[in-house]
Amino acid sequence: MIITLQLMMGLTHQAKALIESVMITILSHGSMYDKARAQLLYAKCCLRTTANENHTRKEVLLSTLGIIATAIEKFKSLEAYKRMKDAYYLEALVYNELGETAERNSCARRFKELDALYPTTSQDVASIF
Repeated sequence: MIITLQLMMGLTHQAKALIESVMITILSHGSMYDKARAQLLYAKCCLRTTANENHTRKEVLLSTLGIIATAIEKFKSLEAYKRMKDAYYLEALVYNELGETAERNSCARRFKELDALYPTTSQDVASIF
């Protein structure tokens, strides 16, 4: 996706604007998998743009947790375990930044359980981008 490339290049505001412009279309007409991927990507964009004009960093972190949880549930119902791992990893990073070590450890444990069942290969890492 173009948005992923923009994030990799550090064009966070452009990436967030682009995902926001297509999010309604994806949520109304996309498959469940597309919706979950778009939500996870939107969460990444929100986290990378740090504090907006109207929101503190903590508010942004807390709001993205709900988006990530929704994406995890969709990936879980689709049995998209490798994508779930990505989401759990991101969720653990957010909890870590919030200082919630128990929640972070819980996410890390779920990631580790999934990684034991579905190990990440170098080919998988290349397909993430």
